[in-house]
Amino acid sequence: VRPPPGVPRGPVPSPPVTPVSPRSPGRRAVLALVRRSRHRQVPLRELRAGKAPPGARLGVPFLLHDLLGAQRLLSVPTAAGPLLRLAES
Repeated sequence: VRPPPGVPRGPVPSPPVTPVSPRSPGRRAVLALVRRSRHRQVPLRELRAGKAPPGARLGVPFLLHDLLGAQRLLSVPTAAGPLLRLAES
């Protein structure tokens, strides 16, 4: 049986898969750290050097990479090193 004209053939594309769910405890913990900071921005070295927040089982570097890729955090280059800023939503 042939599909009607205009209907694509082959497998149906699946939605993109993110490695971490949008509401994972690790993501929420890292975003809360940035949100609670004075100007909603934190130096990258401060987040990497600090202790991992509870719920961040995958590790802070992975969660930072994930949040930057999802555009929840923005990296702003400064003379003192990258600054992570909460993205406007």
